[in-house]
Amino acid sequence: MNVVDPHKWKQSVFLCMREIGFFDIFNIPMGKTLIEDTEDFRIIKMRSGNTTAPDAVAGLITELKNLNISEVNQLDGEFVHLYGAMVEGIMNVVRHAYPQNVQTKYENVNKWWMAGAVSKSQRWMCVSIFDQGITIPTSLPAWDKYDAWKANMRQRIGLAPQANDTSFDGIAIWAAVEESVSSTGEAHRGLGLAQMRGFIDGCKSGFLRIISRNGEVTFRPASVPVACNYDHSIDGTLIEWKVEF
Repeated sequence: MNVVDPHKWKQSVFLCMREIGFFDIFNIPMGKTLIEDTEDFRIIKMRSGNTTAPDAVAGLITELKNLNISEVNQLDGEFVHLYGAMVEGIMNVVRHAYPQNVQTKYENVNKWWMAGAVSKSQRWMCVSIFDQGITIPTSLPAWDKYDAWKANMRQRIGLAPQANDTSFDGIAIWAAVEESVSSTGEAHRGLGLAQMRGFIDGCKSGFLRIISRNGEVTFRPASVPVACNYDHSIDGTLIEWKVEF
């Protein structure tokens, strides 16, 4: 991989890419004098895997705690629920994101990636998971709640779009989360979406954002979710939790 003039990058962008591990992963010379971390904004290095082993999640959360930011350390109760939500996130990737019989734009790497960050001055903590799999909208026909999802979509927009129709991806993801939440406790393997949302619903403030294929939906505690669509796909799924303290 080649990058253009990293020594000319904006300092905040360079620091973010360095701390997340971009230069190390791709063995790219930084070409810029090292910038010291700030006490205010800290990034947890990206990690990846291809199993549901929870060690990576536990390691990331431990690193967040080890930043010794007093406000973050007060979130111990939230960390327990965040751990469960993130484990569900990687389980979703392993179970659903990379089926062998479905063509994807990129080579099937069967991996997820996660990272985290904390801003002391802006008083927030963020963690995210990404995969390059078939996306949530594409995976819905194989879901055992697919019929309920289609009924939900018909109620919302008057039709149930085909899996290859990207026009309603944001609403499609929203409906999938809603059906997952309503069916919690039933004897089936879902997409883990209820657990992912459950964490943010239990927080005082913050959000869960899911971007998959061409759609995005954002959930905030005690608020109506906001869905939107984009002209281009991100060719995967990004799940982000941001908690304010």
